[in-house]
Amino acid sequence: MLLRLLVLILACVAFTSASAQLPTGFVQRQIGRNLNPTTLTFSPDGRLFVVEKDGRIREVIADALAPDPYITIPNVDITNERGLSGLCFHPDFPRTPFIYVYYTVKDQDRNRLSRFRANGAVADPKSETILLEFDKLAGTIHNAGVLRFGPDRKLYVATGEGSNAPMAQSMSSLLGKVLRLNDDGSIPADNPFVGQTTGSYRAIYALGLRNPFSMDIDPVSGRIIVGDVGGDAFEEINDIRAGRNYGWPLVEGRRTNQEAPANYSDPLYAYGHDPACAVTGVTVYNPPTIRFPAEYRSRIFFADYCAGSIQTFDPETGRLIGTFTTGIDRPIALATSPDGYLYYLARAGIGGGTQQDNTATGNGTLHKISFFDSGLPYITRQSANAFVAVGEAVTFEVGAVGQKPLAYQWYRNGKLLPGATQEKYTISSAALADDGATFHCIVTNGLGTDTSEQMSVRVVQGQRPVAQIRTPTTNSTYKAGDVIAFAGSALTASQQPLANAKLTWWINFHHEDHIHPALDPVTGPSNGIYRVPRVGETSTDVWYRIHLRVTDVSGLTSETSVDVKPELATVTIASSLSAVPFYLDGSPHESGYAFEAVVGTLRSLDTRPYRATPTGFFRFTGWSTGQSATAISYEVPDGNSRITMNYQALAVPGGNGLRGEYFRNSTDVTGTPAFVRIDDKVDFDWGDNPVSPTVGNNNFTVRWMGKVLAPLTGTYTFHTETDDGVRLWVNNKLLIDKWDVQPNTEWTGQIELMAGQQYDIRMDYLENEGVANARLMWSSAQFDKAVIGKPFLFSAPIVTASQPETDGALTVFPSPAREQVTVRYVALKSGTAQIDVVDLLGRRTYTRPVRVVSGPNDYLIPVGDWPAGVYQIAVHPAGQPATYRRLLIR
Repeated sequence: MLLRLLVLILACVAFTSASAQLPTGFVQRQIGRNLNPTTLTFSPDGRLFVVEKDGRIREVIADALAPDPYITIPNVDITNERGLSGLCFHPDFPRTPFIYVYYTVKDQDRNRLSRFRANGAVADPKSETILLEFDKLAGTIHNAGVLRFGPDRKLYVATGEGSNAPMAQSMSSLLGKVLRLNDDGSIPADNPFVGQTTGSYRAIYALGLRNPFSMDIDPVSGRIIVGDVGGDAFEEINDIRAGRNYGWPLVEGRRTNQEAPANYSDPLYAYGHDPACAVTGVTVYNPPTIRFPAEYRSRIFFADYCAGSIQTFDPETGRLIGTFTTGIDRPIALATSPDGYLYYLARAGIGGGTQQDNTATGNGTLHKISFFDSGLPYITRQSANAFVAVGEAVTFEVGAVGQKPLAYQWYRNGKLLPGATQEKYTISSAALADDGATFHCIVTNGLGTDTSEQMSVRVVQGQRPVAQIRTPTTNSTYKAGDVIAFAGSALTASQQPLANAKLTWWINFHHEDHIHPALDPVTGPSNGIYRVPRVGETSTDVWYRIHLRVTDVSGLTSETSVDVKPELATVTIASSLSAVPFYLDGSPHESGYAFEAVVGTLRSLDTRPYRATPTGFFRFTGWSTGQSATAISYEVPDGNSRITMNYQALAVPGGNGLRGEYFRNSTDVTGTPAFVRIDDKVDFDWGDNPVSPTVGNNNFTVRWMGKVLAPLTGTYTFHTETDDGVRLWVNNKLLIDKWDVQPNTEWTGQIELMAGQQYDIRMDYLENEGVANARLMWSSAQFDKAVIGKPFLFSAPIVTASQPETDGALTVFPSPAREQVTVRYVALKSGTAQIDVVDLLGRRTYTRPVRVVSGPNDYLIPVGDWPAGVYQIAVHPAGQPATYRRLLIR
């Protein structure tokens, strides 16, 4: 029974889109089959081309595949997800007869952008001009490679990060980017990073992408729309703009509480998994000729590989409109034709996409969707030819749309089959007399008819062979870096060795609910080996499936498989400090984080050279593994392990905080403060609570003033996070000017600072109504964002009437005073000094440089025109601590 069921499945496997559903009035037809497709594109003169993974480019003429390739690209590496994955044409094609391709170069572990010359009805494979060689690849997945020319006549290239996630954020890598080039491969002078990078990296147009597998450019608006295949959580559709960062691996999907990189942009639309897994096609419906209903104009169509669906959304609102079609066997690419039709490719694969997916499937199909509301019968799909043994069942099927009711009539060898009036026709037990028979079906309704193509059956005498895998055995396990050995044989139905049988092996790497091919099909040997990579997929919901297909001399086949599961271990990243940020494979985490991993995998760990805390700075001294670099590669060992980041404290400056002046003003920082105090740091979350009884909880302003000391030399980014307005000056430079009523928002500004130097700093804050919060932080390439702590903030002491005398070396008399005072300072040694007087609010009232000698020194200060109040007198001897004394003026 099981063998019979397998035979029935194999006989019907090529029946495509069996459950596809389209909106009323839309129809689709399969116009190409037996493909190994990766993408499709239209040339400027309206011709359709299909790209196959192994290097072949096929032209579609009058909705039929041309028998011979338009061109076959040489030296293409098809390992795993590698291959030929990008094609576009010069904007002036065919007058300027250039085609552009993106492919993985055999034996070089890199992708390449090349240009070929067309010659009439074909292109010349010997005419290659290499335009750009890409970075070395760490793995065999996340290649991307889609190509498009924009309305600006520039070539846009979408590249994957090659399973090396940190490269998506690196300006010294072409991986995980959208690039912009001239048609000859040179770099446009107006690219956004031309002045910040060198060499080929000046081609970077946008960054922070994982696997931008699909891209389309709206011919009307010029918007660049990219479908970026996500990791464990979200798929993204991004509106690509110059210089923007789309977050990977720091942010996946829409940003919530993640630390976003500079120039970050949220996706236009993001969606989760289950059953979806990978956005593999996008196209904007804005053709010169509109054939779909008017509401479809400017919509974005996108396909998902695992969901098997095409959906639409509105790019103006970012809202999903709904599902357009379902039941597609692994959609891989979409395109809108100039004359208004929608085309898509389905990769399919043996067993409904679960074997040989993404590598060497021969079951890929090309489909055309039209708007057809006349009600006439229209056959949208049908079975392929069948090959069975005597006694096995075979079923043929058609699918059709049109005005109901629809009537079906099957014919054998051109003759009517009485009673065969359903969508399916089954021969329950094939005989040799059925060999070579052809079948077709006519679908009829009250408006007309449609006839399917011929379907034939081949019947042979005998029984199917039996595939047997001896190695590996059930319940086998692996570690990254291991060699998996496989061996097997072909048997007769009675379990005897079968002579002259053909054995074909392949290995699929299963990741959650989708598959990455690991070993391309190999025909011939009875055994072989496969080495498990150490880098690439980081999930633990993975395993390898070893497949064997045996084919006897008559052509009958059978298959079997064995799963090999990974050995797992838990790694904990600890630190000598608490809550230290670090990056695991480019994704941010904090110390104390534990992750499960496949034993033997190489994981990248990275942290900053310094750690900023409210109490001081700490220098990274190395990992507990003995490695001192901040970025390391860590091999996951057997069993649970722990790796620690070690830090050493730097000398702590003696800061006292910033002077905070709090005003009962609703619009600006003016007048006399309601109160003044020294704040250790600006890190307040008042919420709806009052700041103080004299200020309240709404309609107030604050000014923090003083100096900030830079512990390191470099470019500092100052961050403010406020609800509502804020202004920030550093070294008298206005870095942030957002004096508006606004929700809690973070703003940034940058400035160069020198280690050990103090700089004037001032932050003004506006609170309107509702919750109130204010934070002042900093970061640099050497340390992650942190609140600026008290040790690095300096301000003059605030004088109060009750302030005690502070130092016996300084005497001020008379006190209270009216006309003048004598300042007597007892110096330890001769030298220079400065006398400063500040009022109750810390404002400087008087300053004077003086000479001092060892012993008592007297200085007269006129105070007759000073307002009555409390003052503080300070003497600052050069190279010695200052001394202070309170003075009362009446």
